[in-house]
Amino acid sequence: MVVLALQEAALGCGCQVHHSGPFLLSCTHGVAGGRVAFEAEVCHLSTGTSETSNGVRYTRLWGAPLTFRDIATQISKDLEL
Repeated sequence: MVVLALQEAALGCGCQVHHSGPFLLSCTHGVAGGRVAFEAEVCHLSTGTSETSNGVRYTRLWGAPLTFRDIATQISKDLEL
């Protein structure tokens, strides 16, 4: 369910998305000269107690770091975890 929400948020931000695994999306965003590729992985986060919550870990594969930061921030805001 979180993976589908992540996919919808990435598509809504103009990313091209494809599933690389059950919890891993490979994404590209932008146009020539400002293109970035990254992975977004849904993972469990420990809160220190017996509870866990879901989170997303972003990994930039190539492209401008500032472009990556901006798109990852936008996807995270749209995702509302």
